[in-house]
Amino acid sequence: MEATKETENQHSSEESGEEMDYNNSELVKCRYYRNRLPQKDDVVAVITTEIKDLGAYVRLIEYDNIEGFIMLSQVTAKRVKTVQKFLKIGKQEMMEVLRVDEEKMCIDLSKKSIKSDAISAAQKRLKKAKQVHTIMRQTAIKLNTPVEKLYEQFGWDLYDKCGFEHALDAFRVALT
Repeated sequence: MEATKETENQHSSEESGEEMDYNNSELVKCRYYRNRLPQKDDVVAVITTEIKDLGAYVRLIEYDNIEGFIMLSQVTAKRVKTVQKFLKIGKQEMMEVLRVDEEKMCIDLSKKSIKSDAISAAQKRLKKAKQVHTIMRQTAIKLNTPVEKLYEQFGWDLYDKCGFEHALDAFRVALT
């Protein structure tokens, strides 16, 4: 019931021209890509949030900080007694997606089978995606509209329809 009132308040403030609170992370929170979840074999950026005996929980940076899990056996090819030697809370790393269960929103990850060239390509993609997200966020603040709405209107189309390798390239062309 409270969420419904909050949503109504957001819509009424948009329509009335009142200024939105962009310090509220919900208004600027958004995934970087059209897909809500990564695909199997994608290399994604994660931040470790909690370490358990059987593995660790991580947040996927590019996908609206949804939670994923890396099992102890997927951390490294070496023998592992404790995950703490290989993963640190708060550390950003690249991991490969092993499985995605869309119904349960479960994502299993691996660090041991990832190739170094895949890591560097994913890091370059992430760097560009962060720049695009910064542009989209600043535009959303100027236009007083949620970031996800801008992505839906034109942001994700820059990735799909403009024929560039990345949406950042489309922004560069638009500026020149």
